[in-house]
Amino acid sequence: QLGLMTSFANFFNIYRNSFSGSLPSQLGLMTGLTSGFLPYSNHFSGSLPSQLGLMTVFTTSFRIQANSFSGSLPSQLGSMTGVASNFYIQSNRFSGSLPSQLGLMTSFANFFNIYRNSFSGSLPSQLGLMTGLTSGFLPYSNHFSGSLPSQLGLMTVFTTSFRIQANSFSGSLPSQLGSMTGVASNFYIQSNRFSGSLPSQLGLMTS
Repeated sequence: QLGLMTSFANFFNIYRNSFSGSLPSQLGLMTGLTSGFLPYSNHFSGSLPSQLGLMTVFTTSFRIQANSFSGSLPSQLGSMTGVASNFYIQSNRFSGSLPSQLGLMTSFANFFNIYRNSFSGSLPSQLGLMTGLTSGFLPYSNHFSGSLPSQLGLMTVFTTSFRIQANSFSGSLPSQLGSMTGVASNFYIQSNRFSGSLPSQLGLMTS
């Protein structure tokens, strides 16, 4: 019945409790919610409702981390194209491919946190469309494989916490990453399967 609060605008804070079972799909009816969807640190399990993608005016703090959600991440979340910061889905049990539709979040500025799940397959090249991302690109500790998309080099205003470690990326490291000339700290690519020459363009990260 909480989904009947259809006029809800910001800060639905139910974090750090012991709620369990499925997250009600009816919460997606809060279509006016702009910030603060915060069911993190509970014991929710099962699939994340695709209806949450109806929150198309959402802008910041979508935080569902530290639960036990499993299965695929709904591609419908890509409809939240205005999300600019604090997309936290880490420390769950999501698996399968990461939806390429998340690349539609082109207003994104900081903290794309998807670490400590079980995502597999390729990292979508569309994530490079988040060209305003400045900090916190965090897909580490998953099961991503294949080539790292060269399109990530389009994040030219990036400054800190590019962390892709503990996956199974392979092949050459894209020279285009050298375009992120403002990176000042926390460039973590360890514990993968990269090979070949290290691109000299990384020396352009003079910050």
